[in-house]
Amino acid sequence: MKKDITMKKIIGVGQRTCLELKHTSLWKKLFLTLVFLGLNSEAQIVSPRASQSPWRLEFSENYCENSAKEKHLWNSINFFAKSVINTFPAIPPEQLAYIKREEESSNVDRQINITRNPFYKIKDTLETAQNLDEISRDFIKHQNILSYVKKTEFIGRTMANVRSIPFDLEDAKQLSKNLESRGYQIDEKHLRDTYLALFTLRMTMISHLICYGEKNIKVQ
Repeated sequence: MKKDITMKKIIGVGQRTCLELKHTSLWKKLFLTLVFLGLNSEAQIVSPRASQSPWRLEFSENYCENSAKEKHLWNSINFFAKSVINTFPAIPPEQLAYIKREEESSNVDRQINITRNPFYKIKDTLETAQNLDEISRDFIKHQNILSYVKKTEFIGRTMANVRSIPFDLEDAKQLSKNLESRGYQIDEKHLRDTYLALFTLRMTMISHLICYGEKNIKVQ
């Protein structure tokens, strides 16, 4: 009986807290944190390529066939993007400042060379994930009211973000070591999973766009 009373108190406190946070941005952040804690106690990349993942994507699947399949596609993109954002550590401010200086330099060689910097590659990866998170959230939120043309725009915006991958698969091990030597800890497995996930998304979105094209022809 004591255990039941304790649980009721906990639930009651939780309900009151939820009500207090309901209309704040903190509630959204708390919810996302709980989702990822529920998935795994350790940080991991939620890859659409993983064979046992509920967010797995197939290149040949017709995700434009119905709204349920389409929602699965964009949910998979969103969970992957959020997992990258939550798994990759923040880039040190001094490195971000250095990258910005080199990018804004009038010297073309400096602008090119900075793209080989390991922190630049992580920055590029995180920006890709942040863009995918925003795009997929917008799609999921407005899915039921989006026109055919608008949906193809979302596909195009997604493809633009995954058209190139910031680092090569075979470079993941060396990239991890280079970053570790500079005090930035990112596991090689996370880098490899991220690369494979981005490649999977690129191929899936190409198929998805073709699916929409074929669907439009049938409608006409």
